[in-house]
Amino acid sequence: MNLYEAALTILAAIDPPDPNAPSRVAVHVQSSSFEGNERGFSLGGFLASAAVTDCTFAGNAAMHAGAGLLVYVDPLNPPVNVTGCHFVDNAAGFVNIDAFAAYANSFRLHDDEVCGVQDIACM
Repeated sequence: MNLYEAALTILAAIDPPDPNAPSRVAVHVQSSSFEGNERGFSLGGFLASAAVTDCTFAGNAAMHAGAGLLVYVDPLNPPVNVTGCHFVDNAAGFVNIDAFAAYANSFRLHDDEVCGVQDIACM
């Protein structure tokens, strides 16, 4: 089990590493389903922009954080916008909150539905 890999993994890097070089990588994942995976989707690195729109994340599992969607982009990037997505029955384990404190503002949720096994409204 890898800590960051998923059914879809996008990791943007600048080569050679240059903290002053702007990223030209833009990611938009739309109308996709991530179901029954060991982590659905991982997005990380140096991005100019990123959006996840109208996707379904269902029945994914991860030993650590991010069963459906794991976002670990550079804190200096614009936030990843997650809009109109459906998260249901995903299960994640332990996460060290202190280790991710710098990433707290790296994504924003808009009009998403998050449901667990007992949420009848989502079925």
